[in-house]
Amino acid sequence: ERKTFDKFISVVDDPSYKTLFAILFYTGRRKGEVLALSPADVKENEIIFNKSLTRKTLDGSPYNITSTKAEKKANSPICKPLKEILKNYSPPNGKFFFGGDKPIAENTLTRVFNRYCELAGVKSIRLHDLRHSFVSMIISLGANITVVADLIGDNTQQIFQTYGHLYRDDIAKVMEKI
Repeated sequence: ERKTFDKFISVVDDPSYKTLFAILFYTGRRKGEVLALSPADVKENEIIFNKSLTRKTLDGSPYNITSTKAEKKANSPICKPLKEILKNYSPPNGKFFFGGDKPIAENTLTRVFNRYCELAGVKSIRLHDLRHSFVSMIISLGANITVVADLIGDNTQQIFQTYGHLYRDDIAKVMEKI
């Protein structure tokens, strides 16, 4: 829910984490897609999501950069609230938009996220739940299933399987108005 996210983000005092959490929430992208961002991927009006960071490797390396889960390249528009947060962030020199030469460690990210949830007095959720919150928010704002799928890099079938209950709620509301 947007109100809860606003309460949460208001206590995040580290510009790097504030920006990272805001990108997760305002784009609905997966954590691996956000952690794989390079400085060149973040433009003035859009973010290019075309890769993902995974820590499950077969060759023993600490991480791999692969294509996105749905194999889709997407240029996601940047909404006004995210634009404001991005203005206050300067990415470190290096390969990654967050972390510089190496990506932020997963357990560090989770620990910091949970600490800020506690500080804000909001229910502790999984980092991935920011994606679900984004989808719920845009559906409630009237986004159709194709728009939702495009924005988060999924297909419409997956969106309906995961979020179909939100559309069924809309059906009931529409039928009541007839």
